[in-house]
Amino acid sequence: MEDNEPGYDRDAIASSLTRYYHQLARACYFSPTDIQSPPPEGWSDAELDVDALRALQRSDKATDLLRHIPYIRPLRNGQSLVQWPILVGMKAIRYLRGDGDFEERSSRGEQGLSELLSIGAGEAYLRSKDPDIVALGRHSGGAWCLIDCETGVLTSSSEYHTFNINWDKDFDPTADFFFDDMTAQLAVGIDLLPLPPVDDREPEILGSSYSGSGDRHAQDLRRRVEGIYDTFGWRQNDSNPRPWRRKECYAKLKRLVILMREAEKKRLEWEEIDEGVDNDYEDSNRDPDSEPESSDDLEVEGAEVPEDHDVEMEATEKLDEELPKLIADQEEDIEEMEHEPPNYGYDRDAVVDVFTRYYQLLSRMAYFPPTLVDYPPEGGWTDDRFPVEKLRRLGYSETVIDLLRHLPYLGDYEHDCEWELFHGSRPIRYLRDSRPFKQNFDTTKLYRQRLFKLKLSPYKDREALLPAEMVALSGIPGLFGHWYLIDTERGSLYVETLSDRKDYDPLGSRPWLMNKPLPIVPHLEEIISKTRSLEFVPIPHEDLEVNLFPHIWIEPDWSLGPNVLARVGGIHERMLIPFEGRWGIGDARNMYREFGWPDLEKFRREECIEALAELYAETVYDRSHGDYEAYEEADDDVEIEE
Repeated sequence: MEDNEPGYDRDAIASSLTRYYHQLARACYFSPTDIQSPPPEGWSDAELDVDALRALQRSDKATDLLRHIPYIRPLRNGQSLVQWPILVGMKAIRYLRGDGDFEERSSRGEQGLSELLSIGAGEAYLRSKDPDIVALGRHSGGAWCLIDCETGVLTSSSEYHTFNINWDKDFDPTADFFFDDMTAQLAVGIDLLPLPPVDDREPEILGSSYSGSGDRHAQDLRRRVEGIYDTFGWRQNDSNPRPWRRKECYAKLKRLVILMREAEKKRLEWEEIDEGVDNDYEDSNRDPDSEPESSDDLEVEGAEVPEDHDVEMEATEKLDEELPKLIADQEEDIEEMEHEPPNYGYDRDAVVDVFTRYYQLLSRMAYFPPTLVDYPPEGGWTDDRFPVEKLRRLGYSETVIDLLRHLPYLGDYEHDCEWELFHGSRPIRYLRDSRPFKQNFDTTKLYRQRLFKLKLSPYKDREALLPAEMVALSGIPGLFGHWYLIDTERGSLYVETLSDRKDYDPLGSRPWLMNKPLPIVPHLEEIISKTRSLEFVPIPHEDLEVNLFPHIWIEPDWSLGPNVLARVGGIHERMLIPFEGRWGIGDARNMYREFGWPDLEKFRREECIEALAELYAETVYDRSHGDYEAYEEADDDVEIEE
């Protein structure tokens, strides 16, 4: 054997695997006491399931390796046992007799062991043709973690499976080299992130590509887990040494796992509702007198295909023919989007009326006080309060300026407060007492290209200038802010959320067209209806004296399942995702109704505000458990049960 060739070293493999397991135990995963280490002479025949190994026709060398490696005690989930994942999606195979993978078969003697001689294709790697190859773990996708006891090389049974980790080596690693590298990657806390089990949700190890998915929300959720580990000191830094606060990190991850589980339940409920709607769908284009389609009718005509007929070649040729047309159609669609947005018609008075009624609705709910809304006098705001010359310097059209002159605005609260007007969107006040329209503001800085810096546009790129006929009526700067953009030329409203922006934007100079244009008045009427019915729920902040963060809550996109947590902040998740029998937004709806909503004559507004504030404190800050993680880390000496 050449010096640079891999070599088999039983003790090195056992030692590296032991180190790796202990690093997993140090993380928020299984306990160090769950690691079962062999005695110096190895597992005895009474402990190791040698009968199963003989039935699987494993060599003495392979059996000897399995005698000397550690095992993890399985997790009991109800009546069943679950083996712990030891790599991303890769559950360990337990070759010990007690709670082992083969215990049920080997306990039935020859009859049970004979079944191992005829195992299905899905388990074929347990009985590889090469008796020196032994499987250490199995992947739910059908791949196996294999060790060749002749060469010492560790491989996957599938060329498409790479253990879902960053492996930048140009050679097949020996098992000891591999697990030492995994130990190092685990310590860094980037490529391998263990998640503990919670109730009936099994443990999981997140890899550099969470669940093998390229979905952006899944990646965002994975980065959130990484952030939790980092916050509590998992990733050590010589220049900034910190204690590893495992108990607190474990508790935080458990809560996240619970929220993931609850989000998955909501996704399933959403799918049931959505499926019910789909089942009720009837094709309006179908002839009502026609016979219903049978499964036979759905088969392609000419079902008999000659044996020498190359379907794949025909499909390829057909695709080659259609691809130019598909590309042309796509370009035509983009061009149509860019140049032909719908024209809903613009009516200033109708827009002002619907905005006014929306402000009035919010002020009557358990939200901002009615006195906070500034309504314009008849004829609109006069020039002593309305910055007409500055709006012209910013390049707004006269139609936009006329609209802004007649809209109501939210005034200054006695405390420093930022109310949401829509979910994730705060109102912009186009009056002289608001920056950048104050008298002392440098007018030389007022021009169209500075709308982003003035927080009057979501678009940083100077090529993506809002046209003169468009204006932002509300927004929050940043990736997750929502912006409500009004197009007075076509009577359209665009809701811009930059977090939904794709990497490739074919409308770089007019990015708002990537959003669906909505008719202004009907869409705002829908928002009014959903707010009145409590589908959207206005929530005051828990501190009534310093009302810094009031919100308008709406349920997230449940179709995302657990990945919805990537779009919900740490504070928001406790209101929107059910947790330990509480569901903030659901409880808030019940409170509104308990205090008389929507009957304005019976609605006890002040009592509702106080109750919602207390609910906010309980669900967001969880003060009954001393949990202030929403804004500050917990103290090091706080004991949290694992």
